[in-house]
Amino acid sequence: MHRVGVKWDGGPTYTARSGSRSRRVISYTFMYILLQLGTSTSGNDKLTWRQPASAENIQLHITMSSEEVEAIQEELAIVRASIESLQETEKALTCRLATLLDGGTGHEDAGNYVLSDDLEVPQEKSRRLNKQVIDFTSAFQPSSSDQEKLPWSWTQALHETMKKIWGIESFRLNQEAVCNAVLSNRDVLVIMPTGGGKSLTYQLPAVLSEGTTLVISPLVALMADQNMHLKEAGVPAEMLNASTSRQDAALIMKRLLHSVVDQKPKRGSKSSKGKEKAHEDDLAPIKLCYVTPEKIAKSKTFVSTLQKMYGAGRLSRVIIDEAHCCSSMGHDFRPDYKQLSILKTLFPDTPIVALTATCPPRVMVDVLKILKLGPITNADKARPTGTVLFTSPLSRPNLHYQVLKKPATNTDLIDQIVEWIEQNHSGSQGIIYTLSQKDTTTVAQGLISQSNGRITTGIYHASLSDSHKHQVHTDWREGSIQVVCATTAFGMGIDAPHVRFVIHHTLPKSMEGYYQESGRAGRDGQDSDCLLFWKTSDLLRLSGMVASEVDGIPKLYSMTKYATELDRCRSLLFAEYFNTSHSGADSVLPFSQEACGNCDNCKRDPSEIKQEDLSVEALKICDVVGYVNKMGGRVTLVQLGDLVRGIGTPMSTIISNSQARKDADDFLADVPAGIPAPDLSEGKVLLKKEDRYIASRKFDPRLTFTRLSTRTVCCYCLHSK
Repeated sequence: MHRVGVKWDGGPTYTARSGSRSRRVISYTFMYILLQLGTSTSGNDKLTWRQPASAENIQLHITMSSEEVEAIQEELAIVRASIESLQETEKALTCRLATLLDGGTGHEDAGNYVLSDDLEVPQEKSRRLNKQVIDFTSAFQPSSSDQEKLPWSWTQALHETMKKIWGIESFRLNQEAVCNAVLSNRDVLVIMPTGGGKSLTYQLPAVLSEGTTLVISPLVALMADQNMHLKEAGVPAEMLNASTSRQDAALIMKRLLHSVVDQKPKRGSKSSKGKEKAHEDDLAPIKLCYVTPEKIAKSKTFVSTLQKMYGAGRLSRVIIDEAHCCSSMGHDFRPDYKQLSILKTLFPDTPIVALTATCPPRVMVDVLKILKLGPITNADKARPTGTVLFTSPLSRPNLHYQVLKKPATNTDLIDQIVEWIEQNHSGSQGIIYTLSQKDTTTVAQGLISQSNGRITTGIYHASLSDSHKHQVHTDWREGSIQVVCATTAFGMGIDAPHVRFVIHHTLPKSMEGYYQESGRAGRDGQDSDCLLFWKTSDLLRLSGMVASEVDGIPKLYSMTKYATELDRCRSLLFAEYFNTSHSGADSVLPFSQEACGNCDNCKRDPSEIKQEDLSVEALKICDVVGYVNKMGGRVTLVQLGDLVRGIGTPMSTIISNSQARKDADDFLADVPAGIPAPDLSEGKVLLKKEDRYIASRKFDPRLTFTRLSTRTVCCYCLHSK
């Protein structure tokens, strides 16, 4: 590692260490200027080098790697782009100040943008109407006159383009209103159910607007899916991710910058003009550019490109899909999403549109804070500033939710799934979500075997190669595969309209995850089924997995409450969980308070439900658990059931202190039996590798064991101190 030092006589020495992560742009810029200008100085400050400034010595001692040179060039580009951006801001502020000093007689139509197909649409004059409330859900644009009611200037273009490119005749709920806010260059937060048509709300404005719309998405499968559909529809779209080749990435970057460079007319022969025309075709502008959040967080070259686009007014807007991934309180937190906070700092005048289907109140607050968005204002009475909020009811009437008790053995479960598919959805496409990658293979093979090959399957999880996952996704969409057995990697953003059923092989970790995954079904509006299998022992497996996650245990309890509910509408349970009442004058999300009539609970005959008062039994269980905790012991669910009944594992096998053992046995002698163990454990609880057997001469050793790991094993988080 080489160090180059530059100093003024009598002053400090400034050093730049090769490969150091703490490089400063100013020091490299300073060195760059010195190398360009030589060693000449003026005034009393005499510039000296530690070694002669000959070309040979400089070449010998300043040996930077190609990666470091590229990094310096990138940082210099960022500095230059920042300077250009500040100069543009200075001009705009100066013009604004002059307008205000002249009595507010500015040019209202300044900054108009041109739509494709030669459709000119002026920006709405929201600045002039700074005291007027805007209703983006209305068919009419805001006006200073109560009598003057004109449609939004882009309304006709929206409908014509939507029909021409997507073949859609009419908008769904809130779609046109979101487009109105997006084309008004407002920051927007969209909360719509899965299958609600969120993608169209930014793709359509992107086609109509000048410049490029940047779309940040968490999953490569989602980006590839949408990018493919857009290209098939004739929309110039590209995607950049880790698997993009260097050659393709370089071409995409050139296309992004092509419109930034001033294209001056050039003289030349007809042949040269023909070559230039072909070159321009290769560098056709991009309307939508899809990237992963890692591209923003880790690629200085790409960020520098965005800054150049921003300085030239070519960065139309930034779309953040699955925005709940920003928050560590969300169900699918991605650390790189937190780095997106830099967007408002680098591009303060570029609108941000955040979209999600799962956003409880505290997650919403966290998302707004991370993305540096303004306070919420409702779409039907939006203030001139702030983030415009759009919401749609979470309930989807075409989805039929059902919860079934999981059989004791996996073979019986596979048999039940095969029978259910063949009776209800023979030949229809569906998804089966499993908890682990191993389960995907087990379930897929079981379906093929138990159905004698009538049900074709594929597996999908994160450890598979990109080519394999792409092939499975393609085969499933085309109908070659009927059922995909997948982990949550086959989740967010899968936009396949033909999914007739989604089955969960095991209880999900959270309501957010279950809503997202079950929402893959019925995106075409047709009736579809969402089936959940579960049993209490699933909690033993899940509780240890979520114990270290933020709010992992409470989220699991909410999911358990959903699964055990017998008489309340499933749709109302979702609405209750996603209740978004929070502080804010105009920020209440609409949820239907009516039962769906389609779920198992709505269809269940009330006479099938038997209610019993189990208060005494519950207190007994709490007493036993409290005493075990007091004595410093640990119990599994099976042990707890036996202890409450006064049989099976003696308390002495789970308590180390001899006096405590005697006290425990005396205590249990007073606890009457009455709670059968199978009702608590629902079958034998399998041991994990970290479990230790404690043999006992009096009792079955399979039931006398203690868990040494730190994982929470009691489904209701009742563990020792």
